[in-house]
Amino acid sequence: MESAAQRGERIWAEALALVGTGFRLHGRDPASGVDCVGLAVLAFGRAAVPTGPVPDRYGLRGGDAKVLHEWLKSAGLEEVAAWTTGDLLLSAMGPDQWHVMIGGRGKLDGGDAVIHAHAGLRRVVMMPGNPPGRLTGCWRARD
Repeated sequence: MESAAQRGERIWAEALALVGTGFRLHGRDPASGVDCVGLAVLAFGRAAVPTGPVPDRYGLRGGDAKVLHEWLKSAGLEEVAAWTTGDLLLSAMGPDQWHVMIGGRGKLDGGDAVIHAHAGLRRVVMMPGNPPGRLTGCWRARD
């Protein structure tokens, strides 16, 4: 049976494989671009962790954290106090602006890193250090 750590490593590896993919709001296909939700859906799905029905009525701003929390709960993820590799992170980037990322370890120094769809850079990136914004939740695939 696979451990939570092994599953997290698979999710992280799938997210790493998407680094460099173009950005597109509501995107779910690497060929045409993904947003932060699309990145999560693809990385988790490719790691055989289903995410269930995905929210699609949101913009870059003016979002509702309740919608994201409901999605994460309905996807079978559990909220945890501290994140580790492969966890889905929810951050407040500004007033009513929410962003999901995947937490893990950097390739070079092994320190904390996140992979996320960066709207400003127009692509999926890996960023060393702590998640941007104010971290409001950490979600993990259940055993």
